[in-house]
Amino acid sequence: MNEVNRDTPFFSVITVCLNSQKTIQSCIESVRAQTVSCFEHIVIDGQSNDCTLSILKQHSHPKLTWTSESDSGIADAMNKGIKKSRGEWLLFLQADDYLASNDSLQKVKNSIDKNSPINAYQVLVAENNRRRVFAPTRTPLRCLFKSPYPHQGAIINQSLFQSIGSYDCTFKIAMDYDWFIRSYHKKVRVKTHDFPIAIMNSGGVSSLQDWKSLKQRFLEEKRVHFKNARNMPLTPMYQIYWSVYFPYRKFLYTFRKKEH
Repeated sequence: MNEVNRDTPFFSVITVCLNSQKTIQSCIESVRAQTVSCFEHIVIDGQSNDCTLSILKQHSHPKLTWTSESDSGIADAMNKGIKKSRGEWLLFLQADDYLASNDSLQKVKNSIDKNSPINAYQVLVAENNRRRVFAPTRTPLRCLFKSPYPHQGAIINQSLFQSIGSYDCTFKIAMDYDWFIRSYHKKVRVKTHDFPIAIMNSGGVSSLQDWKSLKQRFLEEKRVHFKNARNMPLTPMYQIYWSVYFPYRKFLYTFRKKEH
């Protein structure tokens, strides 16, 4: 790993947002309150037309930089954040998310395995007045079927984006899964940790549970699979998987809807 200039932040926290007036303040304040000072917070706004920009101006601080301009979606905004970042380690904390405690980044700094370009931590998912743990998988093969880590809990070395590439802007939801599966095929080393560093509010684009949203997510996951099927055995495996999995999820959704 390349030597980093001492003026380089240890962390770059990247937040993308659009019309996020209800949540952006909590996100900004959770980063600003960190007990460590070795971070920068980069907010990429997609030209919000609500009060998001006013909140950004009101809560500005020396470690926060933000820009507001049009983009082609979440992946494009995340890529812009990568280009603007100076940190050795990147964390994507979206506007609906916030750090779990004031010492979240300190805990990461103390525990991070610098020989693993990806360090994956737990994320707490806030839903219906309770919180459930979203833990990174300890089974690497899971990556071939489902996203293995919550991106809010993935601390990624900056240099990895040079070897893996940036996020694929053709994906509107599964851009992080596509990137993780690309890193899996590149045999990138991942270190998992058993404590949460961030809280994710349910209701974001990747967590909507109506069938239209689920279908869109599944179709993108399917496209991720076939895009990254690098050898012949994977292609027929995915064909079998999706011939079963998609009808199963449709049945499950219909059954649960009838129950309610």
